[in-house]
Amino acid sequence: MSNAKVTPNLKGPGSAVRRARNAAAALTIWKGPPAVSLRDASQPLSLDQKVPATLPLSRLNRVIAFVDANLALDLCVPRLAAVAAMSPYYFCRSFKQSTGTTPHRYVLQRRMEHAKRLLDERSGSLMQVAHQVGFLDQSQFTRVFHKIVGVTPSDYRKMRAQRPFLVTRSN
Repeated sequence: MSNAKVTPNLKGPGSAVRRARNAAAALTIWKGPPAVSLRDASQPLSLDQKVPATLPLSRLNRVIAFVDANLALDLCVPRLAAVAAMSPYYFCRSFKQSTGTTPHRYVLQRRMEHAKRLLDERSGSLMQVAHQVGFLDQSQFTRVFHKIVGVTPSDYRKMRAQRPFLVTRSN
């Protein structure tokens, strides 16, 4: 004798109706406080729709302040998630939903903005600027700077010396 059980086909005709019926039954069983609905009441209930998970403003401000104060440190996602008191996965999703950019991309953009200010001030060599904005070597700094700004750091410094109000592209 076998212990195998026959289960209904969950994927097939009528599965959307079955999901909606199960969701409606779950809503009638729930006796807690009424949930706030973000959907239009005229639309049928769908379990496939997801509510965007945005980062609370206080946590977002805390992370942004931490990034600005610690550009020279290794600002990896787990460290930023710890500042926000969230899991790394949920932090990444929430940060992108809130700002429109990933945490890594945001950190790179802030580093490049700071590097541009340092290059405008002519404060030190490119190696020193690279270290001040959190890069281990000048070649990596040059690659990232060129990718984001559109010119190399040395060309940027030369152009700014010739034309101080030159505007470069930003992503």
